[in-house]
Amino acid sequence: MQVAITAMVGLPGDLVRPRWQPSPPVQPAVDVNWMAFGVTRVEGDDYPAIRHYGEGEGHDVLTRHQTITFLATIYGPNSNDLALLLRDNLYIPQNWEGITPTTGLKLRTVEAISQVPEWINNQYIGRADLEFSLRQQLDRTYPIFNLLDAAVDQHTEQCTTSLPSVLEPAVPFAAEDGAQFSLEDDSGVLVQEGTR
Repeated sequence: MQVAITAMVGLPGDLVRPRWQPSPPVQPAVDVNWMAFGVTRVEGDDYPAIRHYGEGEGHDVLTRHQTITFLATIYGPNSNDLALLLRDNLYIPQNWEGITPTTGLKLRTVEAISQVPEWINNQYIGRADLEFSLRQQLDRTYPIFNLLDAAVDQHTEQCTTSLPSVLEPAVPFAAEDGAQFSLEDDSGVLVQEGTR
């Protein structure tokens, strides 16, 4: 992301810096244009989609869409002009061709530019803040295996029956009352049949 932002804002790479570094580099002189940027918020959509795939032993895939918000702060005498340039360059599709295929990041919104000069060493330093948001689809795979068989206990008012293996109803158990069903064990022997 740093390489793409550097190209969009038109500054040398060493003057486009991540925010909140453990050991921050020396701040450039007041007459030098430079930028700090970083992620300020990650918002995931509620209720991700979860799908089971039965190939092989089976697995689940959780798919969540999230919004990642960046804050770009540009310092220097041309801070506002560079913020305007970055804002417009974020909308050029070609600028995302090296990012979207590998990260899935796509532009969502670009907020208004805020001009907020800073008072440092008894003088104001030009500063412009630009917040923009990206969307991303996040897929996570979990080893949730296929259910091959299971012991089943059936309880009724009259009796309890233990069934040895997976039962495959002719009509799903979610069927409405009155539906006909039959239960077979692994060898195909009829274990039970009746009406729900």
